[in-house]
Amino acid sequence: MRRTVTYKFQSKASSFDITGNLPSFVQNILYYAKAEKIVFKEGVMLIQHYSHVLFYLELTTYELHADLNASYFNEKTRLFLFMMLKGNISFFAKNGLPISQAEQDICYATYNRKEEFLYFLPKGQHQFCYIMPRTAWLDTGTDQYSRLGQFLQSMKSDRTLFGHLSPCKINQSLQSLLGHIFSLKYENPIDLEFDLTKYIKATINQFQLLLDEKFSQRVYQIKEYIDQNFSSLNLDNKTLSSIFFTTEKTLIKTFRQKFGTTPHNYLTNVRMEKAKNLMIFEKIPPSRVFSFVGYSDFNSFRKQFKKYFGIPPSECF
Repeated sequence: MRRTVTYKFQSKASSFDITGNLPSFVQNILYYAKAEKIVFKEGVMLIQHYSHVLFYLELTTYELHADLNASYFNEKTRLFLFMMLKGNISFFAKNGLPISQAEQDICYATYNRKEEFLYFLPKGQHQFCYIMPRTAWLDTGTDQYSRLGQFLQSMKSDRTLFGHLSPCKINQSLQSLLGHIFSLKYENPIDLEFDLTKYIKATINQFQLLLDEKFSQRVYQIKEYIDQNFSSLNLDNKTLSSIFFTTEKTLIKTFRQKFGTTPHNYLTNVRMEKAKNLMIFEKIPPSRVFSFVGYSDFNSFRKQFKKYFGIPPSECF
């Protein structure tokens, strides 16, 4: 697979091929990968990347002496398994709408369509890795990759510019697999490809196990149910407590303890952000979008939207 991401900076940037000659501060060196050094006003970016017929692997290190606001352009719809190894990063849509934040030792699956996206890194050192698997490769194991398989279906069928699965903590097993991937060193390219493919597949399997473990907890099942059914007119605390065999009081308490908000407020957040995305990115007018996000009439939607964002929905369209 070929690289589909191009990085862009606000200041002038110079790029150099440093394959086989990485600086000493880089903690993980992919001996089999190509390496690129990009120098810009805020610091240095080092990219190690490897292309395989079944996947694309990239390990990126930043050494920054100032905060960095930059962007990247993704030229084709792709699925990414993103792993933040050091530091933290924040992602935004082109219009500044927050997308996600990743702190150290966090991993998650995401997809991006063809678009420019913004990101922010604070001063310091940061390192992340992502695996971009060929979707046809994952399609052959949909039984094994149940949640990733559902996520792939969303990527293929919905109209949003990006999507995310719930983030997971990188555990010891996943750290060990990454250690193997980063330390492989063979003279024979056939042996390298065999072992690298084995460890990449094991990494995807481990991420699936992390998702299964996380979503075995009822509170995450409730959150997922809201994410998937936010457009339902009858979705409320009473409905959720009935579906998940709990009381409304317990529902609200456990949800707030885990996510810092109530199910009702989370549902409102999902509906409002989804409505905003549909108006901005899909150009669906406010007079139609309310019915896509669980409201029975426009006035109720307009009132809630203005309360949430401080502006009427017409200003987003």
